[in-house]
Amino acid sequence: MPALRALGWALVVAGLVIGSSIVYAGVVSARAPTSADTSPGPTYNVTFSESGLPAGTNWSVAVAPSPGSGGGGHWVHRGGFGTSNTSTIVLALPNGSYRYFVRPVAGFSLADNGSRGTFNVSGAAAGPIAVTFSRIVTYTVTFTESGLPSGTEWFVRMRGDWGDGGSGGGLGFGPRDRDSAGASSNTTTITFSLPNGSYTYRVHAAGYVDSNGPRGTFNVSGGAVAISVPFVSVSAPRPTYNVTFEESGLAAGTNWTVRVVGGFGGFFGGDHRRGGETSNTTLTLALPNGSYRYVIGNVPGYSIADNGSTGTFNVSGAAPATIHVAFVRLVPYTVTFSETGLPSGANWTVLVVAAEPFGGSGPIVSSSNGSTITLSLTNGSYGFHVPPTDGYAAGNSSFGTFNVSGGSPPTIDITFTLHSGGGFAPATPLAARA
Repeated sequence: MPALRALGWALVVAGLVIGSSIVYAGVVSARAPTSADTSPGPTYNVTFSESGLPAGTNWSVAVAPSPGSGGGGHWVHRGGFGTSNTSTIVLALPNGSYRYFVRPVAGFSLADNGSRGTFNVSGAAAGPIAVTFSRIVTYTVTFTESGLPSGTEWFVRMRGDWGDGGSGGGLGFGPRDRDSAGASSNTTTITFSLPNGSYTYRVHAAGYVDSNGPRGTFNVSGGAVAISVPFVSVSAPRPTYNVTFEESGLAAGTNWTVRVVGGFGGFFGGDHRRGGETSNTTLTLALPNGSYRYVIGNVPGYSIADNGSTGTFNVSGAAPATIHVAFVRLVPYTVTFSETGLPSGANWTVLVVAAEPFGGSGPIVSSSNGSTITLSLTNGSYGFHVPPTDGYAAGNSSFGTFNVSGGSPPTIDITFTLHSGGGFAPATPLAARA
């Protein structure tokens, strides 16, 4: 008996877990069961089988419950993670629906987007789930510069859609990845090894710019790619080429304008801001190589066909094709505002603003001491406002919208009433107009 009592005290001092209770200092403390105390039930082997990797290459699979199947979707709870340098990975999992993700392996892609998928475990082993790797084939992409003094450092930075798989040539390829990479050199070439895909790039050298523009694009499609980078000093004189804009549709002698932004030293940047105005049918600007954006100025009474008021063009060692601008004369239609309720001879005002401006017209303000105000407006959407006058206000009819579309819209009725809040009501009431 003393020996048993001593053993009991030892267990009390140390603390003992019995089922879902803790025995400590002679007290039984109840607690809820945890995942450590609860068995997930029987498990079954799920086998993943890879092909395509060289012998001894590590690869990995992560598994989690499918959304809605319970387990909170965590990769650990009711799921698992396995890695192997053999052709198979086996995970022991209880019944349920699962999703899996095969981690990228450097230099390889996964056929038919096989990097992920789903499977079920239902009272038996599952698999093998086939995972097919393919080696990523890369091709040489060479940037060759000219124009820099010997030994000058220059840079290339790229972004591209580099496909499924791991990394190749030191670049961080990932599943459906859009990644970036860069390199510098003080020789005339910079070389990358890239898989098939579409790419954009930027080049830079202190005090110099690429005369083709600082940005470019290229595709790798089963072969090597060569890209020339002709640098020129930012302070050197630059040849220019004539860019011609030609209009049609304007009445003879009508002025029109062109504004151009962009070009050398910046993609649509501020290196060149040019503009011109003419009453001739053509307008010519002398611009160096680069990428440009242009805006055609509004001409009152005209619109520009097919939204051709803006656009882009490139200058690259020669004059680009003539840019055509087609103006269309806007036909005006009568818009009538008719008021009631004002005393005879009282002055009132209508303000109209084009919601979608045509012909460069700004806000239109018109006043009258008669019962109507008429405006000539071209096709478009408009808003109007009628402010209070002489102690009268138009209430809900003081604002609104209307459209002009190939004809005069219905007369817009404005109803004035004496302002109930007092203010500027005349001392001697005047007879209101009918």
